[in-house]
Amino acid sequence: MQTPAGLLLITKGAPESVLAVCTEAWAGGSIVDLDAADRLHCQQTYQAFGAQGLRAIGVATRLMPAEESCSVEAEQKMTLQGFLAFVDPPLPDVGATLEAMRADGVVVKILSGDDALVARHVCA
Repeated sequence: MQTPAGLLLITKGAPESVLAVCTEAWAGGSIVDLDAADRLHCQQTYQAFGAQGLRAIGVATRLMPAEESCSVEAEQKMTLQGFLAFVDPPLPDVGATLEAMRADGVVVKILSGDDALVARHVCA
């Protein structure tokens, strides 16, 4: 996105990956440097989402000069904007389906790309 100050680089992804490239964050209406306590608070926030079965992604931005190219390498010294959390519940009849499979002798194993906390919540 072109701004009067240059380009606005926006990145999103797994909360821990986005947080790793951030040096500051929006807090209370202003930008603050991220210290160890802030990072722990952010980690606890997205882990709490996962424990509730919510999937979360982190979002961060950085203003960069127009002549700098957008690349993975440009994702550094970013400002954490926050986390997006969303619900993706299992289908209502999944319990009955799993029970019918168990009755037929099928052993179900779960492989998931989700956060472990999300997967644990959904499986419960």
